[in-house]
Amino acid sequence: MTPTDELDRLVRSVAAARELDRRCIEQYGIPGMVLMENAGRGAAEWILRELAPGDTGVDFLCGPGNNGGDAFVAARHLHNAGVPVRLFATHAFESARGDALWARGVAQRMGLPCLSIAESGSAARAAAGWDATRILVDGLLGTGSTGAPRGAVAEALEAARGARPRLRVALDLPSGLDADSGRTHGSCFRADLTLAFAARKPGLSAASQGPGAVAGRIEVVGIGAPIELLRELAGM
Repeated sequence: MTPTDELDRLVRSVAAARELDRRCIEQYGIPGMVLMENAGRGAAEWILRELAPGDTGVDFLCGPGNNGGDAFVAARHLHNAGVPVRLFATHAFESARGDALWARGVAQRMGLPCLSIAESGSAARAAAGWDATRILVDGLLGTGSTGAPRGAVAEALEAARGARPRLRVALDLPSGLDADSGRTHGSCFRADLTLAFAARKPGLSAASQGPGAVAGRIEVVGIGAPIELLRELAGM
């Protein structure tokens, strides 16, 4: 079994995900920005494979945390590959945090189109453009989110539910899904493809099957974490 094959089979809880990031940074000296860059670039490579001849571009829903940062990185790499991208942010630039603020800053300095859907009703208006010739990517909430989505994020998810893009892609897990239990909260994003970072989350298996499935097909994207650490934390 190759490391890539093993990565596809590893399952990682929310607690293990947090510990993975902490130990990558503190024990191995891998900066958080590098982990985010690897995740976003890997996601962009998968999205490139999914592009169809008639697609006119890729739209990203971006939250204020690291999941939104992953989305900004992925959008930047797609832009560099010649793919038209649009970013829809549920928060003001100054409210982004940590590495996500860095990722958004790079994308904005590159001139990538970033529209705000922070105001009430703005997500519903934007959703008219998330149509059948485009891919819609969910970068709203990651494993750090708990409970039902709120505010502008909840409005963005509700708008996405009524949109009809050609393909729906979730970064790490669909927003509104509990990564450990597989329970859905509120207007959970319904993905055709979920790109799980570093390892599958326990809740994704249940969320990819049956009539209430929200995860769709699951593919694992490496973030550059040491395979020894991934093996150790898979048992948490």
